[in-house]
Amino acid sequence: MKFRIALFTAALMAFSVCAQAKAATPKLSGTYTFSFSQTCQASIDLSVPAFVDSGSLEYNFGTAAFNATSGKYTFNGFQINGSLVLQGSSSGDLTKTSGKFTDTFGVTSTTLVLGNQTYGAAYAGINGSGIATQVNFMSITSSTTGPPNCLNTGSLIHQ
Repeated sequence: MKFRIALFTAALMAFSVCAQAKAATPKLSGTYTFSFSQTCQASIDLSVPAFVDSGSLEYNFGTAAFNATSGKYTFNGFQINGSLVLQGSSSGDLTKTSGKFTDTFGVTSTTLVLGNQTYGAAYAGINGSGIATQVNFMSITSSTTGPPNCLNTGSLIHQ
């Protein structure tokens, strides 16, 4: 009898630990202000000298509506992009466009996945429903010309 009670207690404790671990994963749900930037380094061939890659800037801002049930979010806002370094020109090449798109998302306690990109994430202000009210995220990725040289940072603030 004591063995059964001990086994039952151990199983109950294991279930409790698993339930707590699952509850620790934050949720994204509702509308957030969305801010994202990507800065890619420029590279120069010093033997010529000439730019191999002029680098790039990208800033996105707007709102993002997250649906925890479907695992999709919809962004609605603006994007500004252009070259990091201007080559032989004194006029800037920044452009501003508006847009709306829908993509998938996922969360763990330390990551945020938007589309096919995984970011390290820090979640704050977890409310009683387990919804994060603020998220800061970042990653390092490669530009189209080669090695990892782009810093990506962003934030979400629940509205």
